[in-house]
Amino acid sequence: MVDLPYGIRRCFITGISPLSLADNTSGGFNISVNMSFEEEVAGLCGLSRAEVEEALERICESKTDVEGHLARLTKYANGYHFCNYRKSEPVFNTDTSLEYLQAVLTNKNFNIASPPNSEVSPQFLEICASSPGAVTHIQNALTPSPDGTTQYHLIPYSKLVDRFTLADLQGRALGDGEEVAWRTLLLYFGSFTFDKENPSKFLTIPNHIAATRFGTTILRRFGLLDSMRDAVRFLALHGDIIAPLTGYRKLMAGRDIKPGGYAMTEWQHRDSFHIAILENPGLDPQVEYEVTKVEAPVWLILS
Repeated sequence: MVDLPYGIRRCFITGISPLSLADNTSGGFNISVNMSFEEEVAGLCGLSRAEVEEALERICESKTDVEGHLARLTKYANGYHFCNYRKSEPVFNTDTSLEYLQAVLTNKNFNIASPPNSEVSPQFLEICASSPGAVTHIQNALTPSPDGTTQYHLIPYSKLVDRFTLADLQGRALGDGEEVAWRTLLLYFGSFTFDKENPSKFLTIPNHIAATRFGTTILRRFGLLDSMRDAVRFLALHGDIIAPLTGYRKLMAGRDIKPGGYAMTEWQHRDSFHIAILENPGLDPQVEYEVTKVEAPVWLILS
């Protein structure tokens, strides 16, 4: 064997694999070290706004085109913050951004609102929807920010885990251990990211793609996605509230109930209905309607 001066000296595996395999193998995974949140490598995890803007300036014919494409990329592919030690500029998802830029360069269509699974995977979210812990996190994340300072609700956290087993996720009770494991799993799969202003204390939804996939996950899980699209459309056109309420009742009946779930108050059900149905971002692109307001108060009472 020839002793060459070059070669592979280290091997890094990105993503969730080292974490999920850490305690399930007898190989090198059980001594794996997570580097995802290290401040020194955080800048390698995505494209900066300056980099994306420079690329657009090279391939676009006008400043207006640059601004339009940059705004679209910011809405759908930006928002990721990988370091929980300090504030920093959110970065763009590399795969989605490069695919979009290539489409702009070659004058081809690219549906950035529903890209391949370089963003948070719909299949992963459907699996998560079988857990009451994950469903709780998803619904909380979709709740609008109370003070309006952020687009999505901030999820507080005090700790994350470096590794976990399947047993940590499969429990049905919402113990503290499962809360931490699911929160960590959602973070590693790109469903959540660190808040750019207070990354050591809060997680949040990174962008509109993640929010949309969050919104459709629970409805699809219980076979309500298509019927709810029609129900929301008829609500807007004809004021028919029965179909959306029926869908919400089926959703509540099908969901795994966490402790205290049967004691939800009227205002809690109202907020839950508002988040899961009326403001579900997964329904927005499918519902096109115009509402004409009359000169009279309209009261909607949910009980």
